[in-house]
Formats: sequence, C-alpha cells, structure tokens
Amino acid sequence: MRIEYLGHACFRVAGDAGKALVFDPYEPGCFGGALTYAEPGVSADVVFLSHDHADHGASGQISGSPKVVGEAGCGEHDGVSWVGVETCHDASGGAERGSNVIFNVTMDGVRLCHLGDLGHPLEAGQCASIGGVDVLFAPVGGHFTIDAGTAVEVARQLDPGILVPMHFKTDKVGFPIAPLDDFTAVSPWPVEDMGRAAEFAAGELPEATAVWIMEPSR
Repeated sequence: MRIEYLGHACFRVAGDAGKALVFDPYEPGCFGGALTYAEPGVSADVVFLSHDHADHGASGQISGSPKVVGEAGCGEHDGVSWVGVETCHDASGGAERGSNVIFNVTMDGVRLCHLGDLGHPLEAGQCASIGGVDVLFAPVGGHFTIDAGTAVEVARQLDPGILVPMHFKTDKVGFPIAPLDDFTAVSPWPVEDMGRAAEFAAGELPEATAVWIMEPSR
C-alpha cells in the first residue's frame, strides 16, 4: 500500500490490488487564494469527502470517474468498504461550521481513518462506531479543527498503529492555523519523516502508535 500526501487534508492511497482512494480533495486557489497547493492531478476509484467546503469537498478535481462518498453510514464498492460517522466541524455541536463525517475505510485489510475537519474530542459512541484503526489521518492545526493537544487526545481514543498529521500551516496555506511543529512538540509518540509518500504492507504496521510526518507533494 502507498500513501501520498497531496496537501492540506488530501491523501491518495493506492492499494495492492490496484484500487485507489482519495480523501478530501481541495480546490486550488479556494477561499480567495488562501490555499495555493497545485491541482491534485490524480485518479481514484473512490473519493471520500468529510464535508462540502472547497478545501475538502472538491471531488471534481479527481479523474477516473470515481464513486464519491460524502455521507455517514456504511458502504462497499469493488472490494473497498467503509463506515462514515457523523461528527461536528466545531466544538459547538455544529452551530459554527456544520457537520463533519469521519470515514474509516478498509482496503487490502488495512483500516484507514480520516478525521476530516473534526472540531472536538470523540464521544464513546462515536469511537465504537468508528472501530479499530490502523492508519489515522488527523488534523492538528487548530482554529477550524482540533489542535495539537486535542489531536493527541483523539489519537489515544482510537489507538492507531500510525498517526499522520494533516491540516497544518505551510507556505501554501493562508488560513490562521498552527504549523506542524506545534504538534511534534507535544507528540508522546516517536516521529518519523516519511517524505512525500509512504509504502508499507498490512503486517508491517507497528503495534504501538507511531507518527509519520509527510511532506505535501503539491
């Protein structure tokens, strides 16, 4: 399996059987030019959208006529299965920024959980609905999402093998969010720099949580 970090909250995951997923594709230049990552320029079989904001819900940026999934609930498509759990984009029950769907997707025996723009710690029932997690994609930048400290709390709730931080400040992000260093400074787990992409097999995931830092490729 290969994970490529395209930028912001967008990842492409290519499975061993040739299937590909994309999580939360962005629209380049959205929000008045606040997001300046280049076009994703990738194809996929399934695209998952945590919510419909332009920096997360631009399914039209992905080629290959993928199946687009943006609602809570369970589903399956061509050997890829998932559960979508409704959460909130803020700590006010969605009153500020609306809803957010967490997707836990199983492909080639690996459970890939993307938190989207989660804005709060998880409730026990939400954790139970999400289930076991091998790879967790977690926002860490704060302001619009959980911050570094809450990301640690949520990761402890879900206990993944790998935690991949996302949604942090870079020179291509004009939003008032925190840089990645704010998360690595408080991470209680070992941190490894993986570059722009990481490849692994299901049996190679660590038993205890490790943090994989990835560099945006766009």
